[in-house]
Amino acid sequence: MVNISRSLPEFIVDHYMRLMAVVGVKSGIEPDWSLSRRFLELYSTHASKKSPQVAASYVYKILTGLGYEEMGEFSAYRYLHTEVDIDSKVNEKLEKIMKFRPAVIQVVRELGLWLHDYQVERYRMVVTLLRRTALDSNKSFLELFMDLTQELGKYPLAVAITVGVLERSDWGDTGKLKPFSLPNFDLNTSYPEVDLCLTVAGYYGYMRDIDFSNAKIYTSVVHLKSQNVSDMSRVQFTRLLMERGVVEAGNVSKIEDKDRYPLFFKKYKQRCKGPTKVTAPATDETVPVQERKAQATSDQSRSTSTDQPSFLTGSRKYKKYLVLPHKPIEDQHYVHV
Repeated sequence: MVNISRSLPEFIVDHYMRLMAVVGVKSGIEPDWSLSRRFLELYSTHASKKSPQVAASYVYKILTGLGYEEMGEFSAYRYLHTEVDIDSKVNEKLEKIMKFRPAVIQVVRELGLWLHDYQVERYRMVVTLLRRTALDSNKSFLELFMDLTQELGKYPLAVAITVGVLERSDWGDTGKLKPFSLPNFDLNTSYPEVDLCLTVAGYYGYMRDIDFSNAKIYTSVVHLKSQNVSDMSRVQFTRLLMERGVVEAGNVSKIEDKDRYPLFFKKYKQRCKGPTKVTAPATDETVPVQERKAQATSDQSRSTSTDQPSFLTGSRKYKKYLVLPHKPIEDQHYVHV
């Protein structure tokens, strides 16, 4: 139960709490508690009043009734018994609630109507990177999101990545998406290549057109064998640099202009170095995080190997996706594509 609690989105936890209240199960939950702690507190209260079997059966019924598909091995949970009768009031409420996946799609569809072209292009760049295959340039934001969910197989993770990309692309109105997002997710640490491509695209987006044009020419002459890049947009040029290995996760030295833009990559370099000191005491919640950080270091070292295929032409591979604590998204304002 602890394992499943760590990945539950706000949408699921909130509805679980409301439906438990319908049958009179409440607890002294504090507003500043994490989603995991809220869920476990309510589950424990229910289990103590009834039994672990009854509480687990209600969890299973509510989560599946909400259309939540990330159940893992919960159906084989040792306390789960099909003979437990679920209160009819809970079943009636569940029938009236929009399920998780349709609710996500509705929000994404509505959000796509308001996004600027350059924000959609940056999102397309990230989805292309993660799928490792070129995508139709005419695909809508919703279609790109569906491609991402197909690649990942997990809606909460796809939502978390989408939120991170939009916030890194000068779109801060992600409040309607966040209830469906994987909690405690840090895009920059979980996906170093995504952090890299968004940082580089932001670097060129920050430049004036004349500076960007000069930067393309210089970089092409020095690192791309004078390839014609004059018609490339900022996103297209970023993708080319990543494909050719001119920029790599943690290393942007080949394109950095320390005279005109000496501070732009400062935060990026700090992120790549990681925290210098861990001051938080170990708790039930932080110990698993520390273990995942160790795994992240191992995964990142493998991902930066020189024998990785081009992200546009290489074969698609199954990946493990890491969930780490949230860190503030750097506040960058982009005006160019």
